[in-house]
Order: sequence, then C-alpha cells, then structure tokens
Amino acid sequence: MDAKEIPVKNKRLWLFIGAAVLILTLSGGLLFWLTLPDVTWLKKENPRGTAMMAFRSEHAKQKGVKARRLWKRVPLSRISPFLIQAVLIAEDDKFFEHEGFDWASMRKALETNIEKKRVRRGGSTITQQLAKNLFLNPGQSLWRKLREAAIAMTL
Repeated sequence: MDAKEIPVKNKRLWLFIGAAVLILTLSGGLLFWLTLPDVTWLKKENPRGTAMMAFRSEHAKQKGVKARRLWKRVPLSRISPFLIQAVLIAEDDKFFEHEGFDWASMRKALETNIEKKRVRRGGSTITQQLAKNLFLNPGQSLWRKLREAAIAMTL
C-alpha cells in the first residue's frame, strides 16, 4: 500500500498526531529555555552565594549545625597564573578547546558509567561545574544534567 492508497481519514489522523508531537516538543523546549536562570548579571557582579552553598547550609541546619562561610574575595590579578593553570589542567584540561561543554568527555563518562552500571566518572567541564554550583542542586539526574549543560552554554 503506497501513500496514495492510505485513506484520507488516516492521513488526517497522522498529520494531527505529527502536529501535536511537534507542538508539544517545541512547547517543552521553549518552557525549558524560559525556566533557565538569567546569567547576564554575572558580567557585572560576583555572586554573594550559590545554590550549592544554600544546599549545604540547609543540610547543616537539618543536622542542627550552624554553617559558617569564611571567605575573602581576591582579584584575579593576585592569583598566581601557575595556580590558574594547575586548576585548569586538573579540572578541565580542554578548557580552551570547547565552548563550555565537552562532548567527548561526556561520551567517555557515559560509556564508563554504563559499563560499570553506576556513576563512576563525570564528564563535566569547569563551566558545567560553575553552572551546577551557582544555580542547581547537587543531585544526580538526567534533568539536572540537561539544565546544567544548557546553563553552561549560556555562560
């Protein structure tokens, strides 16, 4: 049976289903992007806190411990370039080769995790780690990872 032989009623049904799937997919994608946090303010100011800090503070509070933050901001110019290079090499050796998302590392991490049947390796870039720490909770889920990747791309 070729396309000419399919009854008009079935063609309309498939067209309706296709249109509905397309509309739902586009709506879901739009909703996903609209619910991402605004990162533009980071160009003008340093964050006073992060989602990770809030999470750890709440966790400490539940345990009856008062969380303390001891930090002092230091201008980048006062940090040794050797320290910066050491952090980049240790955390994201391809930092200058990607746009915030390293597909090859993610693929290797996924392959390792599937092989080991549990999360054994992460493939996050420093940009993704920043996205997670600034805006997301530390939980491991596909949804959080997708949001992390999208935020990293906007950063």
